[in-house]
Amino acid sequence: MAGERGNFAHPGTSTLARVKIPAPNEKSGPLAGHVRKGRVYKSPLAATGVLHVGDWVRDDLPDLLWPVLVLSELGTAEGRHRFLRWQKAVQADLAGNAEPVFIAECLDGRLTSLERLAIQIPEAMAAARTRAEEAALLPEAVAIALDSYPLRPAAWLTNRETTPAGQDEIDLLGRAVLEVLTDGHREGVIKCLWIWSAVQAGTFRSNAETIELLKTYPSDPRTRARADSAVRAMWGARRELALRDNQPHFAEAIKWARVFWEANSMFTRCVRQSEAGADGHDQEEDAMVTGKPAPGEEPPRPGPGPMPADGAQLRRLAMDLLSSYVEALETSPSRLYDHEQQEVVSGLVVRAGRDGT
Repeated sequence: MAGERGNFAHPGTSTLARVKIPAPNEKSGPLAGHVRKGRVYKSPLAATGVLHVGDWVRDDLPDLLWPVLVLSELGTAEGRHRFLRWQKAVQADLAGNAEPVFIAECLDGRLTSLERLAIQIPEAMAAARTRAEEAALLPEAVAIALDSYPLRPAAWLTNRETTPAGQDEIDLLGRAVLEVLTDGHREGVIKCLWIWSAVQAGTFRSNAETIELLKTYPSDPRTRARADSAVRAMWGARRELALRDNQPHFAEAIKWARVFWEANSMFTRCVRQSEAGADGHDQEEDAMVTGKPAPGEEPPRPGPGPMPADGAQLRRLAMDLLSSYVEALETSPSRLYDHEQQEVVSGLVVRAGRDGT
């Protein structure tokens, strides 16, 4: 089961077979069938401790940046077809260099998977890049957007110098991320790349019901939504199983995710609600925080004036300090990967500033 921002992943049937599922001890009421421990009620599966919540957007989307950008630039259907052709061609080029299951797993759309493939099979760099160019999977906009990031895994894929992102690349990135966040089908197609790679290699295994569901995916509109959900669930299960078998399996992906989000905070900026077309009320509220005049108001006249009474000079000083702090937040790099601390601190400062004014 998968949500827009996270996935609830179980580690697969084979692993669950080795996990003891506790018997429910809540026999009556609306929570009958659950496992109760103190005041906490859990389903039998959740009570095993193998169920986890993960933020795939924060941790995994940067690693899947290539297909995320391609499907935004070319469309979901066209991008999918081109990736499947690419997978088949690269598998044929590298046949005999390693076990088919390893090659198939490294063609799942992840940048770190491509890097792992190239380390094991150096010839993979030329094969993956050549076949990507033949399949038109590196259009100029996508290549430039990828090259905007330093320390990117599989940098050899584009084989260019790292260059700062321009507005066109920022627009593509923003559109691509928003689309995959709001379109469950596109998310499902991207997460299905590993399945299609395994199918082409002849290494995919699942139960008959799942295989039947995936036979017509995503062409059959009657089963597409159900298949999307199944794909997202299997993707999360595969990820969790990889972590159980090898805890640092995604260490490089997490390292790259931090670089990705920190780089985004440096070459993009926050957009105020008023700048995005807010109404007058929001602009007035924005003016209260920043000290800037709301629409229709005259800007304050510079120059010295008489000392205000009743502490007004202190309130004005607090507003000036708060305005400077908010502007610094907007123009300085942010901790987009682990943003909780910055959000708490800035919230406390703004609250104190509002109370002081």
